[in-house]
Amino acid sequence: MRLSPPLFLGFAIWAAPLSGQSADDCAHLNRSPRAQCGILTVAENRAEPGGRQIPIRYLVIRAQKPANREPVFLFAGGPGQGSTDMAELATGPFAPIGETRDLVMVDQRGTGGSNLLACPVDLVANPALAFGHVFDPALFAECRPRLEQRADLRLYTTERAIEDVDRVRAHLGYEKVLLWGGSYGTRIAQAYLRGYPDRVAAAVLDGVVPFDFAVPSGYARSLQQSLDRVFADCLASEACNAKSPDLAAAFGRIVSRFSAGAIAATVRRRDSSTASVPLRLGDFGYAVRGILYSANGARRLPVMIRAADSSGDLSGFAQAYWERAAAFNDDFADGLHFAIFCAEDVQFIRPNQIAELTRGAFLGSYLIDEYRTVCAGWPRAPVGGRIREPLRTAVPTLLLSGWFDPVTPPETGERVAASLTNARHLVIRNEAHGAGFGCARPAVIHVLTNATLEDLPPVCAGVTNLFPAARTP
Repeated sequence: MRLSPPLFLGFAIWAAPLSGQSADDCAHLNRSPRAQCGILTVAENRAEPGGRQIPIRYLVIRAQKPANREPVFLFAGGPGQGSTDMAELATGPFAPIGETRDLVMVDQRGTGGSNLLACPVDLVANPALAFGHVFDPALFAECRPRLEQRADLRLYTTERAIEDVDRVRAHLGYEKVLLWGGSYGTRIAQAYLRGYPDRVAAAVLDGVVPFDFAVPSGYARSLQQSLDRVFADCLASEACNAKSPDLAAAFGRIVSRFSAGAIAATVRRRDSSTASVPLRLGDFGYAVRGILYSANGARRLPVMIRAADSSGDLSGFAQAYWERAAAFNDDFADGLHFAIFCAEDVQFIRPNQIAELTRGAFLGSYLIDEYRTVCAGWPRAPVGGRIREPLRTAVPTLLLSGWFDPVTPPETGERVAASLTNARHLVIRNEAHGAGFGCARPAVIHVLTNATLEDLPPVCAGVTNLFPAARTP
C-alpha cells in the first residue's frame, strides 16, 4: 500500500555525513537547526559481512529541552516511502513531542537515502503512461535487472529492515525507544516490537497493517466499504444529500460506462498544457481509492461523482489518478515495495480465494491481478510461517483507525489489538487513512510524550458524520 498523504542527546555518536553534501546536509529534509543527518554503512547480507555494503540514512531532530528521555522513532508507509521524507512531522504535528524527546527517522533499506530501489518513468511529460496498469508489468520486467545490479532483492524484507533500525539505535546510543508507524510503518513497528521487545517503551500504530494482511487481498472489499460509508453519511446529511441525491446510483452509472472499454479523459500538466488519456475501470477505481485516503477527499467525492454523472466527463478522476502517480514516481521505492509484498503477502493469496475476496466490490480482482502479475517474476525471499503470527506484547500501544479508510479499515486495527494486553484502539469517525492528525492528535501526543495509556485524553467527542448538517435519527 502506498501511503498517500499521509507520515537528543549530547552523547550520540555522529556518523559520516551524507555523500556529496555539506555539513548542513539536513537542509533538504528539515530546516530545523536541531536536525542532524547521518549514514550508517551496513552489510547488505549479514551472513556475508565482507560483501556488498549499503548506506542506511537517518535523521535526528534533537529535543528542544533535552531531558535524557527515550526518543521516538517514526516509520513511514508504502512500503517504499523513505522515513526521512516525513521530516516535517517533527516540526509540524509532532512538535509538542519534540520538546522533550528526540525524533528519529531511518530510511528503510531500499528507500530514500538507503540504496533507493526505484523504477521511475516520466509521467509528468507523458501522463498516458500512468494509465492502464497501476503496476505496468513491462516496466518492472525491464527495471528488475537494473536493480539487481546493485541489490539482492531477496534481502530487502521487513525483518532485515528492523535489524538496520536497531543498529542505528545502538549507533546513536539509545537504550530504549518509542515507536510511531503509519500504514505499512505499523508493520515495521510491530516487527521491531516482536524482535526487540525490551527496547520499546510505548508505541502508536496509525492505519494498522497486520502481519497476515495478505496484501492486496482485502483492498477491493475495504474500498467498497469506505465508498458505501461515504454514501451512507451523505444520505444522512441534509446538506450533502440535497446536493448529491441518490449518490450510489450515480456512481453505479459511471461504473457501468466502462463495460464498453476505456473512456477518453483529459489531464492538465503542471505547466497548464493538457494531455488526452484513456481511463479504464481499474484506473478509475484506483483514483477513487486514492481520493478516499483522506477525509477531505472523501468529502469532495460526492461532488465529483455528481459532476461526472451529469456531464459524462471523467477528467476529474483522471487528474486525481495522474497527480497521485506522478507524486510517487521519482522517489517511491517500487523495488522494495515488491521485495516485501511479493514475499510476505501476495504469495499467500490462493487463486480459489479471489472470487470470494472481491465479491460485491466494484473494483473486482484488478489490484490482486496487478500484484500477482508482477510478483510472478520478482525475486522472493524465503519466509517462514512465523512472520504471519500476531504480535503479542504488554508494551503500551495505541492503535488508530479511520472509519472511512479504504486500505486499513478498523477491522484490521481490531485484529491486531486483540492479541495485545495493554492496548487501546480508537476508531475515528470522521477520518480515513492516517487518523491521528485531526481530532485524535492529543491522544497520540500524550502516548508519545508520556509513554503510557493511562490518563489518555478524550478525543473526537460528538463526531458522528463526515458531512455537516447530519439528520437526527
